[in-house]
Formats: sequence, structure tokens, C-alpha cells
Amino acid sequence: MLNIIIDDYKLQLFLFEKMGSRSIEDALNNKVGNHNWEGLIIRISQNDEGYPDGMEVEGGIFKYRKYDGRITESYLDLDNRPWEVVWPEDYKTILIYRNPYHRLVSCFYNALNSRGKNKEGWSDEHGRGAWDVYYKELDIMPKSENLEAHIKSFHNFCKLHFVTCPDHWIDGVFFGKLGHMGAIWEEIPKYLTGQVDEIMSLQEVNSNKLIESFKKQEVPEQKLKEFKKSLNNNKKYYTKLKSQMDRALQHLRPTDDYEVFFNTMEKETLDAITNFYEWDLEFTGGNSL
Repeated sequence: MLNIIIDDYKLQLFLFEKMGSRSIEDALNNKVGNHNWEGLIIRISQNDEGYPDGMEVEGGIFKYRKYDGRITESYLDLDNRPWEVVWPEDYKTILIYRNPYHRLVSCFYNALNSRGKNKEGWSDEHGRGAWDVYYKELDIMPKSENLEAHIKSFHNFCKLHFVTCPDHWIDGVFFGKLGHMGAIWEEIPKYLTGQVDEIMSLQEVNSNKLIESFKKQEVPEQKLKEFKKSLNNNKKYYTKLKSQMDRALQHLRPTDDYEVFFNTMEKETLDAITNFYEWDLEFTGGNSL
């Protein structure tokens, strides 16, 4: 989760992986593509033990502070990073969310494509990770590009992470759910979510609801225009980027119908997914399948 704080206008954004986080942060910087930091001033602060404690970014449309990680007591470390630093009082707090079932499909393809396609040896060059042996042995890498093969591999992927749940250390490597799967209740304690002022779906961000929220915080009209333009440019950029993905090197989603990935899923697996995200769905008012 990204915790982005814009002090000039008392705004705070909670952005989650696979929920448009890169696109929105790019827009704050008036940059197209997350890799492009040229022209920005970046300051990384450290805590008393010398570990990165946050980041300040200037040079874009907005100056902001950014913190990675969960808003928990252990994360906050009250002696070095008090509550008011990462959750300041009297700021408008906006949480961006996405239907967790859709997000899970996106997480599946992100896991596949971070490893490369049909790579022998599962080398570091092609994204070897803690899960690679599991993915290879359990038929999580689709063996063909037809929809049925992808659905089967997706079911195996979900069964591994939500039913089998190898949540332990093996040979010095921690096996748990992928970060992109994280639920809201894992990142922000339930008792704190009552302090979130606005819950906004990714679709609503794309329909300018985020612009309206910024406007209510008295963001100047010129900045609003720039931000709106930058949001649109980034949406086009990432849409185009996905359309240009190389089928020979990456697994492309065969359909935009997310529900088809769940229609034939074993009840045990589907129930485990629903139970894991149950509170998220309740809190955001998101639709289940």
C-alpha cells in the first residue's frame, strides 16, 4: 500500500497495488510512466536505525510525502514515526479500491509475467522468486494460450494461496500471500478505517471523482486542470502499454470477462477467497461475484 500525503491541501491517499496506484502517482507528478523520475526532486528520510522511513517528492503538480507499508502499530514504531506523521489529523483521507475478484485476476497475470514466459531454468534473469518451484510443479503457468488453460492455472494459483496457504519459512525464504493480494483489513486496522473520509472505486477515479475531491480541498483550478489531464494521459498510456504486450513473451488475459475465471472454481477455493476479502467488500460496498 502507498500512503501519499499532500500537506499543502491536507489530502491523504491510500493506494493499493493493482488498483491504479502507479497511474495515480504518475499523475501527481505530471509524468507518463512510473519509470520517469527525471526533473523530480526526491528526498528519502531515514529513521534512527538508518532504514528508509519515507520519501518526499517535489517537482510535479503536487509536492507530497510517500510511505510504503501497512498502517499498524509495529509499522508505525511510535518512538520514531508517530501517528500524526503518517495519519495527520484534519486531513481528508481518500481510499481507492477495486473489486477484489478483478484484482485477484490481475495479480495472477502480474505473477505470471514477472517471471517471463516459457523460460527454461527459471533463472534470476527472468524473475525467479520464492514461488517459482510451486508455480512450476502445480501447473500455475498456463501451457497454452486458450482460455480453459488459463482458467485451470488460475484455479491452481488461487488454491495454493488461499487454501493450501504455505505460510511459513522454507530454507530461509518466507512463503505467504503475494503482496498484490493484500486485503484492506491487513493494511489498515479495522478500528482505523472509520477515520477514512471517502472510499472511491477505481472506476470513479477514472470518471473524475478524485478531481472533485481535490477541488473541495481548495486545490487551485490550474492544478486541477493539469492533474485531470495527467490522469487521462496515464490511463491512455497504461491501456496502450497493455495492448502492446508481446504474446510471445507474456501471458495475456484471453478475456475481459472476469467472472468466467470464477464460474467453475471449486467451492472450497471460492469460499476461501470470499472469506478473506469479506470485510473489504463490506467496508467498500463493493460487489461480489
